[in-house]
Amino acid sequence: MNICIIPARSGSSRVKNKNLFKIKNISILEKCIKNAKLSKVFDEIIVNSDSQKYLKLAKKYNCTIYKRSKRLSGKNIYLIDVIKDTIKKLKFNNDINLGIMLTTSILTKPKHIIKAYKL
Repeated sequence: MNICIIPARSGSSRVKNKNLFKIKNISILEKCIKNAKLSKVFDEIIVNSDSQKYLKLAKKYNCTIYKRSKRLSGKNIYLIDVIKDTIKKLKFNNDINLGIMLTTSILTKPKHIIKAYKL
């Protein structure tokens, strides 16, 4: 099973709600979700966030949503801890291929995802 986790924390210290920043009338979170879907690589796309607004947006795109705990929503949290928590809480076994897409990587296109998966 191919899983994509998109971590989207709301508390950016430099750019407030950066994941909702729009380029050509689409937020970078939506662009990230769409690119993951268009690649057709993933069986499931999970948006992990501490923001109800972000999770509501992800639900609109039929993503699995995971509400991040307060302890993993702070400023100095490691991405690996967020990913481990998501996998553990959603009870995935070891038989998964995992992709992580950051919303700020807006130049990642579906063809890049496919190429990375093949590697």
